[in-house]
Amino acid sequence: MSFELFNNVMLALRALVTHVPSSIINVLRKYKKTQGFLLPHRRLGFATPEEFIRATGEYNMSKRGNEVFISAKFDEDATKQTREKRIRELMLRQSLIKFANRGTGRRRG
Repeated sequence: MSFELFNNVMLALRALVTHVPSSIINVLRKYKKTQGFLLPHRRLGFATPEEFIRATGEYNMSKRGNEVFISAKFDEDATKQTREKRIRELMLRQSLIKFANRGTGRRRG
């Protein structure tokens, strides 16, 4: 899990999502079409793409029926330093979650 990967994914998503709400499914399809691969949410430590998008804090999310819609938040403080700080906080949070979920190492079955 690297800073560059987080930053690249967040920048690519930000380029696709506008202030007009669009379906998360459509955004993920656009991401795959433009980047050539699926959103690497598992490599970044998230169970679902929705969880990753919510954790970034850069998007408004709403649910209508069975669909989730996202739109970009207007960010007055959208400087490079705040984005880097947000990415570092996400990386730290995900590493702490992985460490806490390790358990005792005993297999159950």
